[in-house]
Amino acid sequence: MAYKHKLSHIVDNFLTPEEAQSILPQQIVVTWFTNKLNTQSVVHSHPYYEAILPIKGGALYSSGGSLYQINEGDMILFPRGVFHSGRYNINTDISERLVTQIDGAFWNRTSIQMGLQHSSWEYTITIITAEMAGYWDLRGLFESMARTEKLPKRLQESVYQGQLTEFMCILKCLEESSSFEKPPTANPLAAAAVKFLQDNYKNPLIGVNDVADYCFVSREHLSRIFKEYTMQSVHGYLTTLRMQSARVFISEGRNILEASMESGFSDYSSFVKTFKKLYGITPSEYRKSLR
Repeated sequence: MAYKHKLSHIVDNFLTPEEAQSILPQQIVVTWFTNKLNTQSVVHSHPYYEAILPIKGGALYSSGGSLYQINEGDMILFPRGVFHSGRYNINTDISERLVTQIDGAFWNRTSIQMGLQHSSWEYTITIITAEMAGYWDLRGLFESMARTEKLPKRLQESVYQGQLTEFMCILKCLEESSSFEKPPTANPLAAAAVKFLQDNYKNPLIGVNDVADYCFVSREHLSRIFKEYTMQSVHGYLTTLRMQSARVFISEGRNILEASMESGFSDYSSFVKTFKKLYGITPSEYRKSLR
């Protein structure tokens, strides 16, 4: 546990979609996260790859209607662009985890150089058991990546390149030996509802009843199963997708009204109120902060 004090250490971070979509300051960032009070993250995606290794207490992750229970010592790898959320108090009051984030462009360049760009971990969630993660000392590799940040800038990329190459070689070895832990089967109802929302969230007429009708179930049954497997309500998940879209449009320079309408919000005043409730600032203040 003493090593975490040599890492960037964050306690009870309340992740926002803006933070999740931010660009990394360097090719690889390693952070030690502790969660005591904040026990769940919002649904989010990253423009980079993210490897998470629980050190104390496990975690429960939701993505695409599937639940992934990760125990101490396991590792889960999220490809960039994959929506997911996490719950951190599943078996302990305090959760400690090592999070390694790898720039998407840097990852892709390395993957192409090694001829691994079509590997399974490029597009699906990958889980490595504690036994295999310990055998290959993934924690040691990630901690080594953290130390690389202390090197002069002119040396960092070369060292990161070697470390990422080592990580990908380990992934390839585990893939060829069928040593990846198979993720749990997605709940068919939750998976269908998530896909429907992700495909149609920009339609302002879509609501909870439409999702239930599409899935041929009652609204009550859908709501119960959806929350169990995504850790969010249907309405909350839909709002999250729309808000992330609107924030991207605003960051690209679109006017706020246009960004809200094209993201599926039919009532502008309601959009502004919801935006401020979620992020603590108005859309106009958010646009000013970007400038």
